Amino acid sequence: MGEIIPAGDKNTKIIAIGNLLHEDSLLMRLKNNIENKKSKGIYQAYPLVDDSGSVLWPGKFQNADDIEEAKQSIGSNEVSWQREYMLRIIPNDGQVIHPDWIQYYDSLPKERPSYIIIGVDLAISKTSTAHYTAIVSAFVYGFGDNSRVYILPNPINARLDFP
Repeated sequence: MGEIIPAGDKNTKIIAIGNLLHEDSLLMRLKNNIENKKSKGIYQAYPLVDDSGSVLWPGKFQNADDIEEAKQSIGSNEVSWQREYMLRIIPNDGQVIHPDWIQYYDSLPKERPSYIIIGVDLAISKTSTAHYTAIVSAFVYGFGDNSRVYILPNPINARLDFP
C-alpha cells in the first residue's frame, strides 16, 4: 500500500491488475477496502469462465476444447489453473492456518488464560530488502482439542534494528 498511496495527484486514477494469490495480497486488501467502504473504487474480477459458464475471453478461447487445451498446456497443476485463469485463491498444500479457521472477537473471555504464547521471528536489519521481524502474542484457553487461541491485537511486523 505504501507504494500506491503517494502515487499521482488528486485527479489520478489508479488501476491495479493482477491475480489473487492469497487472502492477504495487495489486491485482496484493495478489494476488501473497497467492499468495506474504507476506500473509493471499483473492484472487478474477470475469470476465464464466469459463474454462468460464459467464456470471458472469446477472442482466444472460442469453445470448451480451447479451454481444455490451455488447461492441459500447464500440466496437472490445478492450483495454477485456478489462480491464473479462474482467479480463485487456492492455498498451498503447506498452509498452516486456513482462513475458515479464523474468527474475530470483540473481547477476551473473562477467565484467566491457561497460558500465554509469544512467537518471534527475528529479522534484524533496516535495509529495504530485509525481511520483517514478526512478533505475535496469544492467549490460550483450555488444553488439547478443547483449546482456543486468541491472537492479541497489535502484532509487530516491521523492519527492526538493535536495540
